[in-house]
Amino acid sequence: MLNNDWQGRVDQLLDGDLSEEEHAALAEVLEQNPAAMEWLVDRAWLHAGIRDAMQHKTIAKDWDLSP
Repeated sequence: MLNNDWQGRVDQLLDGDLSEEEHAALAEVLEQNPAAMEWLVDRAWLHAGIRDAMQHKTIAKDWDLSP
């Protein structure tokens, strides 16, 4: 399991909000902890899904395709 601080850093990584030092520290944790890597993969899928949904909502609004 990944503690809350590292979970937050994974989200920051996916948002592009980590410094180089924070990125390196997180990479080390991910290499050493399979549960942490699993958390990253799960969050990456979630972030991708959210971005996709937001993009579709924006497109629907721009083209007046909203339900």
